[in-house]
Amino acid sequence: MAKIWVIAIAIFLIINFLFWWLTSGHFKKEYGEKVWKKWGQDYFIGKEQYLPVPELQF
Repeated sequence: MAKIWVIAIAIFLIINFLFWWLTSGHFKKEYGEKVWKKWGQDYFIGKEQYLPVPELQF
């Protein structure tokens, strides 16, 4: 059973790496180098400001 999980995780990581490797050039050209370098900060830190937060009414 453990062998199956190791193989599944390895395949998942390989597919993700290949997808990133094949598409990164396209997105760098489309959005520019400045935005490409900033995505991590915007994605992990700045998204709260874009999500609507419902106000609770009691």
